[in-house]
Amino acid sequence: MVLSDLIGALREGSQLISNRDDDMYDRLSNRWSIGGLQVSVTLSNRWSIVTGGLQVSVTLSNRWSAGIILSIALLLTSHSYIGDPIDCFEPAEFEDQWVEYMDNICWVSNTYYVPLNQSIPDPALDLPHKQELQYYQWVPIVLTIQAFFFMIPGLFWNAVAEGSGYSIKEIVQTCKGAESLNPETRDETITYLVNNMVRFIKYRKPYKKRRMPIGKRYGKFVFLMYMVTKLLYIGNAVGQIYLLDVFLGNGYTLYGWQALKDLTKAWDWQTSPMFPRITLCSFEIRKLGQNIHRYTVQCLLSVNLFNEKAFIILWWWLVYVAAMSIFGLIVWVVTASSPYSQKAYVKKYLKIMGRRNNDEVR
Repeated sequence: MVLSDLIGALREGSQLISNRDDDMYDRLSNRWSIGGLQVSVTLSNRWSIVTGGLQVSVTLSNRWSAGIILSIALLLTSHSYIGDPIDCFEPAEFEDQWVEYMDNICWVSNTYYVPLNQSIPDPALDLPHKQELQYYQWVPIVLTIQAFFFMIPGLFWNAVAEGSGYSIKEIVQTCKGAESLNPETRDETITYLVNNMVRFIKYRKPYKKRRMPIGKRYGKFVFLMYMVTKLLYIGNAVGQIYLLDVFLGNGYTLYGWQALKDLTKAWDWQTSPMFPRITLCSFEIRKLGQNIHRYTVQCLLSVNLFNEKAFIILWWWLVYVAAMSIFGLIVWVVTASSPYSQKAYVKKYLKIMGRRNNDEVR
């Protein structure tokens, strides 16, 4: 409730800053300053945007996404580095220690996929239907890096909030502490906070002589940095889909959608060209003298059973996060730029605070 009072008071405070001598730049800059403060205080209280009955929370990206991806990485790590991720069909003359060596060399040197209806090529040839798999050893590491990328926008916003010139964290903590106070003391607290924020915006006017007034002394810093943060969330989700397309090979951009279509057609999961379970491995063994024996063996890459499902889930999650982030940005821009929405916003909080009756609000 105190935060609602503070936001309403900030709107009234914008009138205290403006005067008749202000030009259009001053008035616009003041409105941006007040808008930026409202965004900062609201988002610092809870990183979310409420639109009607739908809550689009930034926590979806930096907390849930990081947690989901790290959980997947932990699961795949346990199978890739602790379990038995690959088993190759050994030649008859191989002894037990050779079998272990063969599995290890095939794991670290990449296997390749050739459809069962095509002939096995010469290992020295680079044929179009010979698809080398270079990703499976690095999946847990790449997923861990992805989880960190999801935390970057939140870390960026925290740094912006600390360096914006407004003590946003202290403002929110003071408001929360004032909720338990009596109405008179609470109003005094709100007045004190608003006066300090208005004073900051008012005293930054002497610094507005530059041609490109973008710094935090010009009242637009928090507003612009919030826009940058929203774009970072969108760019992170969309960019990770394309980065995975490079990491896994062409075809991941629409992989989740294609997997859903194939599932409805009773598609055989074992024939996935991106995550094949049956692969080939070619290696050489040097024996005494100059004798080099070349082998091509068939391997069961069981880790791809988990990789396949994990990256389908990850694809849909990235699409969902990107869609919700884009939706949240569009709604926020429309709401912030619509006079009707601003008027409805003020009316709503006037009713909640009981400052005016229904007739006065109209």
